[in-house]
Amino acid sequence: MRYSPVLAWPQTVHFHLIEDNIMKRVQVYWNLHLGRYSVRQSGRVIDHVDSIILRDVRFNVAPAGRDKVRATGVKNVHATVTGYIVDNPDRGGGFLYTSDVFFSRGWQGIDYDHVTYNPFKYDQFVKITARAYDGFDAAPISTADYVELLPNRQIRAWGVK
Repeated sequence: MRYSPVLAWPQTVHFHLIEDNIMKRVQVYWNLHLGRYSVRQSGRVIDHVDSIILRDVRFNVAPAGRDKVRATGVKNVHATVTGYIVDNPDRGGGFLYTSDVFFSRGWQGIDYDHVTYNPFKYDQFVKITARAYDGFDAAPISTADYVELLPNRQIRAWGVK
């Protein structure tokens, strides 16, 4: 049995998201116009959130969209993070497990990886690893056990593969 992270922050998923099917994958992407994440399920945007946690995550980049961005310099939605919604603090601390159960498993002591994507630099999402004196390494990734998308567009991932 896997335990899901339950973390707290000021604003996240709204209650009508619970009414949608939480057993279906969602696609999450940064909405440039709103300055928030858009959450899409079954081809329909179901919410806009400042932050969200997903489990069983896949990092997706559409090559045609990436190539169009590089050719035109105009951004479009071609990169998404897909997974199952885990956390909704607005509704009492989580969909799957309580924070007490989760923290008793020691999640807060596990290090996370920084993940990023820039269509002008990388072909896909990458894990950023710091090196001592000469910058950082960017290793391509495709999946992770858990991902936390934060309001400052920072992506934290656990169990990156």
